[in-house]
Amino acid sequence: MNLFAFDESVGQGLPLWKPKGGIIRRELQDFITEELDKQGYFQVFTPHIGKLGLYRTSGHFPYYEDSQFPPIVERDAMKKLLHSSLLTFALIISGQSFARAGELIFGEGDKWVVFQGPILTEEMDGILSQLDDKKPEQILLNSVGGNLTGAIRCTRYVRKKEMETWISRNQTCASACALIFFAGVERFSEGKLIVHQYLPTAGQGDFVTTRDEAWIYVQKVMGEVIALLNDFGTPPYRPTGKRLT
Repeated sequence: MNLFAFDESVGQGLPLWKPKGGIIRRELQDFITEELDKQGYFQVFTPHIGKLGLYRTSGHFPYYEDSQFPPIVERDAMKKLLHSSLLTFALIISGQSFARAGELIFGEGDKWVVFQGPILTEEMDGILSQLDDKKPEQILLNSVGGNLTGAIRCTRYVRKKEMETWISRNQTCASACALIFFAGVERFSEGKLIVHQYLPTAGQGDFVTTRDEAWIYVQKVMGEVIALLNDFGTPPYRPTGKRLT
């Protein structure tokens, strides 16, 4: 029914709720809340973590230390660890099924979004419209690439909105996707970043380009790509006297 999934990298008995399962879970939560309200109960919510001193006072840390997670000391480390965990779970869920072109999966509160699947120019209007509506701060990339023209549009958007880019562990950002990754004001990569030469194609449909026309187009696109990468603070390109491939 494609409601939830299990993954050995997460742990046994820990379900990853997919969109359909998430709807059912939310309906159950709403039902329980409604019944509690009818019976006069009040719900409270507590944090998932707390200061170490709290657990010392309760006795949990000194007496059950071996069965608990180790304490987190550094504030920045805590932020990255918790954030990284959420993003990792999101990518495991998104990796359970084949991605359609231009598929976006938004996280809780729309603070981050997963982009997966091939990059197609004809899908980019819809992609950018969703991003502009939700306004996430971070984009996770899991794509083998695609059309460079579409990727350039997405790249300009990511940079303009000052988004962070992330490649999670066991995920891949290849070809045109790499350009989007470099657009991030902050970049984090635990997975694979793959680049390759950009070569001309013979054309599409009934339209066939000559060799010279194709190379002229390649030079134009590569010039645009190099200008973008220089703007992003990557090591500057230095001409070698050869064609830009």
